Amino acid sequence: MQLLLKNRSLLLGGALLAGLVLLLGLEMGCGKKEVDFNTQIRPILNSKCLSCHGGVKRKGDLSLLYREEALKAGESGRAAIVPGKPDASELMHRITHHDPEERMPRKKEPLTAAEVELFRNWIKEGAQWETHWAYQPPKKYRLPAARPASWPTNGIDHFVLARLNEAGLQPAPPAERHQLIRRLSLDLTGLPPSPEEVQAFLQDTSANAYEKVVDRLLESPHFGEKWAAMWLDLARYADSKGYEKDPYRSIWKFRDWVIKAFNNDMPFDQFTVEQLAGDLLPEPGRQQLIATAFHRNTMNNTEGGTEDEEYRIASVIDRINTTWTVWQSTTMECVQCHSHPYDPFKQEDYYKFFDFFNQSMDADLDDEFPFLEEFKEEDQAKIEEFLDQIAREEPGRSIAAQLPTVEKIKAALYPRVLITDCDDFQDLELYGNFTATNWARNPNNIPEKHFWLKFSQIDLSSISHISYTFKAAGDQAAIELRLDRPDGPLLHRLDLPKTARNYQQITGEVKATGLHDLFVIPINKQINAPEGRLTLKELYLHEKGAPPLNAKQMALRDSLIHYRTKAIRTPMMRDKSLKRQTFVFERGNWMVKGKPIEAAAVPAYLPQLPPQAPPNRLSMARWLVSPDNPLTARVIVNRFWEQV
Repeated sequence: MQLLLKNRSLLLGGALLAGLVLLLGLEMGCGKKEVDFNTQIRPILNSKCLSCHGGVKRKGDLSLLYREEALKAGESGRAAIVPGKPDASELMHRITHHDPEERMPRKKEPLTAAEVELFRNWIKEGAQWETHWAYQPPKKYRLPAARPASWPTNGIDHFVLARLNEAGLQPAPPAERHQLIRRLSLDLTGLPPSPEEVQAFLQDTSANAYEKVVDRLLESPHFGEKWAAMWLDLARYADSKGYEKDPYRSIWKFRDWVIKAFNNDMPFDQFTVEQLAGDLLPEPGRQQLIATAFHRNTMNNTEGGTEDEEYRIASVIDRINTTWTVWQSTTMECVQCHSHPYDPFKQEDYYKFFDFFNQSMDADLDDEFPFLEEFKEEDQAKIEEFLDQIAREEPGRSIAAQLPTVEKIKAALYPRVLITDCDDFQDLELYGNFTATNWARNPNNIPEKHFWLKFSQIDLSSISHISYTFKAAGDQAAIELRLDRPDGPLLHRLDLPKTARNYQQITGEVKATGLHDLFVIPINKQINAPEGRLTLKELYLHEKGAPPLNAKQMALRDSLIHYRTKAIRTPMMRDKSLKRQTFVFERGNWMVKGKPIEAAAVPAYLPQLPPQAPPNRLSMARWLVSPDNPLTARVIVNRFWEQV
């Protein structure tokens, strides 16, 4: 499913043609002899019954939203609908009752005789609930005959001309050439043509003059800008965080990514997957991580005294509702509180889908973590220069002889993602000429000791201390340093005080000699609580007897810190490694947790995820653009069609 492409006019036109043919074909299909639930019964239920007997209200303990609910006995003990037996159905008794206090709909106009007869025949035929028409896979219909037969040039024209014939109207005459180029230019680039472009088109008498203008406009960088504007509106893009303070947010790289995606003719399935789950792709690149900023356009409340968890959940809810609106053209907000009153979605479906987004690491905090950190070329060059100078000025201070060189440090530094696989011990930076493996899971699965960081084969004979720069939101965190194994000899354990918003540094002794593996183990008994977030930012190894830094060395380090603060940070999506438990919120209230959700899932009414697909955002994104999904292609075609 392509977004747009070279000779994209043909593909886009074909996609729009397919969409309109399907829509018109559905409307012009032949009627059935039997009562049609979707076109004859469902509209009556929606307009006259479901306000009292649906997803929100269930008066008399009766819901007519789903067949299995409608066939149950209500408070009266009688079944509203008995398939095949209209005379035994309480519904028929109530809609034909002569007493206004007993007749339904109560205190409203009674059903017409024709509507009553429709219900009688429908129940007699078995009271089948057909699949909602909007969620049926589209079918191809035969093109209708219309005159003049020579006028249609594509499938859409056949349906348009047939309707014109029915109304006794004639097609409009072809547009003048100056009108045509103006329409083309405005539709494809959002800009009017220049006088020179108009004149050139008027003077071009070649058979493919029109196609040449289309190709030129599709190649214009303004093409991506025009169509990206539509998508950025859907993505609720803004350069600020919203709410009453509305501070600046650096997310412009996502805007540029969308423009490039349109101009580079990115396939629509890739366009979708990278925005919804680019971080979960195998070895995602920078651009795929930037794409996930689609769902970091949620608002962030930085006002003092607000509950971070409340607004984290508000962001999750916004991501669910936006996903369904953009790709499925379905409003899901009401399902947060109750089953949908008109569409076939139950409240539990909402919270199963909620679980896809509930695993994100962002938590409505000021720092917008997690984010991708990058530098301008000139700033990157300066940082590399300072790293080189520091290495020359402090040759005996670090342990460069044992570990990777400055060149390897620089290669890892630019660009990189300031995140680790450690759930709440984020933002790790390694200073000095040393490195370490990535965070590793604790196989014993002890929650507060869920991860460790391993330094391989360090000569501890020359090391006296290790310092940690950290920020702890809670007061139940600590750091252990162990030898050789995660459960090896303990060199020190440092309790970490609560630090509020500022980073602090704490130092512990290293009383050991010889070559050893070092294991840094953050401990956080509040790992699952937002108020217990722990950030480990920097590690320093101190050599024995190292002389104090001189003025030049201090200046170099200060300069390095200055340039590192100029980083461009783009918010991105990233899932926690330690899964959050999702619950159904009673009446949509996040503070009243009901039934736990076992695993993320798509609504039961729609085709399901493949059996072997993990229940995560990547599987969900691929499901959205799967050929089995009955909505996505039609919705996106309609979005583009509406623009032209």
